[in-house]
Amino acid sequence: MKRIAWAALVLLLLFACGCAAPAPGPTPTPLPQVAVPGSPEPEATPMRIPGFQEGGEVEVSDIPDIKAAIQDRYEGASVGRVVMMTVDGREVYAADVTTQDGVQGTLYLLPDGTFVHGPTVTVPETSPGE
Repeated sequence: MKRIAWAALVLLLLFACGCAAPAPGPTPTPLPQVAVPGSPEPEATPMRIPGFQEGGEVEVSDIPDIKAAIQDRYEGASVGRVVMMTVDGREVYAADVTTQDGVQGTLYLLPDGTFVHGPTVTVPETSPGE
């Protein structure tokens, strides 16, 4: 009889200590999105390259905006091979560039001509008047 009483007491303690499933609590409410002053607005939809294919080569003549953006920043630079690739989850053009001083490097640009930092940006910018 003592064994049955002890077993009943142990079972009662197990259920009382929270071994039974807890009652569901209230559902958390998501916090509202707050813009931080001075931070850039997030892109609603990321810029896409038409016909994007990772590693696909592009003719420079097919992307005049990209060539113009490079030559605006690096006056007299020549644009060699241009390849489509993904950098930080964004579709970019990786352009092999040679400056008029003979410095070679790779530049990474979004489809609108905006420069982005890539794995190996090595072409130094020239200052006006040099």
